[in-house]
Amino acid sequence: AQTPRLDRFAADAVRFENGFVTQASCSPSRSSILTGLYPHQNGQLGLAHYGFRMPDKLANIPRLLKAAGYRTGIMGKLHVNPEKDFPFDFHGTKHGNTRDVRATAKTAAEFMGKPGDAPFFLYLNFADAHTPLSDQVAGEPKVPTKPEEVTPWPFLGLDTPALRKRVAGYYNCVRRVDLGVGLTLDALTQAGRAEDTLVIFIGDHGPPFCRGKTTCYEAGLRIPFIVRWPGKSTAGLVSKELVSTIDLLPTIAEA
Repeated sequence: AQTPRLDRFAADAVRFENGFVTQASCSPSRSSILTGLYPHQNGQLGLAHYGFRMPDKLANIPRLLKAAGYRTGIMGKLHVNPEKDFPFDFHGTKHGNTRDVRATAKTAAEFMGKPGDAPFFLYLNFADAHTPLSDQVAGEPKVPTKPEEVTPWPFLGLDTPALRKRVAGYYNCVRRVDLGVGLTLDALTQAGRAEDTLVIFIGDHGPPFCRGKTTCYEAGLRIPFIVRWPGKSTAGLVSKELVSTIDLLPTIAEA
């Protein structure tokens, strides 16, 4: 997949080559991102829409930051229960609509550029590259990647026309995410907040393919993990340290 904007961001940040989620499924993974606990500790053992949930009043990132005086916002899905325990001040673009990445970035810009001195936390969740693996949404990408231009990944162990079509669709989803992240980072700069904002880019699991998402294989658990912490991180550093999304809450709390 071609990701020029994410590549530029990584060149100004730290890219962790060995970044992992705690579980290769949406809700349990997100519960660890938000609480700094493994799913077997916080209780979110399965998908939220199947009724799995954490106990009430568990500490989480938006709750901790709101208590510290931050404006808190979410765009896209939360997918962790109970939703009432996440005190977001701002609820932006709904989950499915975040595939229109230009409109989503514009809404993010409005939140980040709001006048005032209060710091902010924005939990921005793009629906891509989740299924359905749409080749084009709201005109993006303008020239979609075609099946004949891709090769299925070795871990799949197959190469068929149907699989190439699916891989091409995934790459087109990734290209939209790349554009959305780039536009959001541009908006952060335009708001004058790029130099005092900790930015973390991750996935909540691997790609939705055989031996990927919902499995314990490398492709299911290993994710992109890029961090820019102005004044702290080293631009262009590529780290082989083993890191996990469970590290995020304590890192954010320290920052």
